[in-house]
Amino acid sequence: MTFSAAAAVCTVLACVWTFQFSLPAHLEWNSGATNQAQQTLVHLSRLPRGPDGARSEPCTMVSTGSIGPLSAPYKECAEYTFAGHFVTYDSVQSPEHGLGYTDVGAATFQDECSRHLVGEWWMYSPEENGVGACPFGYHFHGAA
Repeated sequence: MTFSAAAAVCTVLACVWTFQFSLPAHLEWNSGATNQAQQTLVHLSRLPRGPDGARSEPCTMVSTGSIGPLSAPYKECAEYTFAGHFVTYDSVQSPEHGLGYTDVGAATFQDECSRHLVGEWWMYSPEENGVGACPFGYHFHGAA
């Protein structure tokens, strides 16, 4: 009985550690991810504005490497608007899941579930089983 309880506690602690600390720390320690996102936004800031005041380029497919915990292939999309600046990285295997680097926070992920990682990094995921039903640790942000 004692062994079973100790094993259960260790399992729960390992899961909490991975979910709450390991993934955000991976992005924090991987300064290349932050630098990559910032360089993309610097590039966009130098482009001419569109009719709506936004600056953007078509999304690009990245076939090698990784960004934080997301391994290639993934799609990189960036927007530079008056309201905020963000770069999203969508998993090719599961396109509705990904990472975002944003100065707008959860508002970047309209009608999606999001989870703050560290600094300006967020993970996002689709809803599960209905409106506002998010995976554990994620919060729903409806459209304004």
